[in-house]
Amino acid sequence: TLTIEYKYLDTPQNDYQGATFSATVGVDTVKVETPNTSIKVDATDSQGNNLNATASNITGEEKEKLLTSLEETGYITNKNEVDALIEVESDDFENLATTTFDVSNIAKTGDTVVILHFDEEKQEWEYIGTEIVNAEGKVIGDFTSYSPVAFVVVKEDSTFENIIPQPKKYYAFGLPTVASTINYNDVIASSGGNVFVQLEGEQLSVCMYINNTLECFKYNNYDEEVEHLKQVFNNNCKFSGTYLDCTNNVFYCITYPNGFVGCNDISNNTNCHIDAADSAECGNIQ
Repeated sequence: TLTIEYKYLDTPQNDYQGATFSATVGVDTVKVETPNTSIKVDATDSQGNNLNATASNITGEEKEKLLTSLEETGYITNKNEVDALIEVESDDFENLATTTFDVSNIAKTGDTVVILHFDEEKQEWEYIGTEIVNAEGKVIGDFTSYSPVAFVVVKEDSTFENIIPQPKKYYAFGLPTVASTINYNDVIASSGGNVFVQLEGEQLSVCMYINNTLECFKYNNYDEEVEHLKQVFNNNCKFSGTYLDCTNNVFYCITYPNGFVGCNDISNNTNCHIDAADSAECGNIQ
């Protein structure tokens, strides 16, 4: 409180001339909260430039809404499994941003941490990765955009470790990246054919959409894909020298012992093949 004294001095006609008065002014105490950031973040773009990333905890109604939507995905079975939920912001970037999170406030060295990201454009949660906390208390993830990020420390008595999602699958009429679409129907619509390439983790596969079913044949997986091709083509296959080729007059696929795999969509004159662990090509059949 603040007490102010004042005295009438220059108003002779006033009955209160010379009197001294006091007034007490009360000031309400307002508690100002500084955002508590449980996770610290650093990020660089594909050229190594600092993106000036920042993080802040998500609270209140927004937190509750996001945790409810995350629980509905099945990625978690209980909202309490989420150890941190933050909003990440940074300078603009293209392609991937390598992002380092200091999780020492929620996990210790050697712990397993699952990173999940809410894509605000698609309005859906996506799995970023499962990382081991390093000696500096940090984990690293690659992002194509920023928005809410959730962290779950996998505990021995937690069921979460049994439902960690598999790596996301990306598709392209050519070599996919993590920036490619996750909906193969987009590729079918844009290419005009029913063969394309899938990226799952580090595994490349040639895929075809046949009889309303997606069938994918992995590169460098010869023995298993021989049996897989025979099953899909109802044994309409033959060995020609060292390779197996199969056809049903709509699709034609082939695989070699060296790992090569390829498929033609005969009806749409398109082809995709993989001849190395990091090389895939698609195009029109000449």
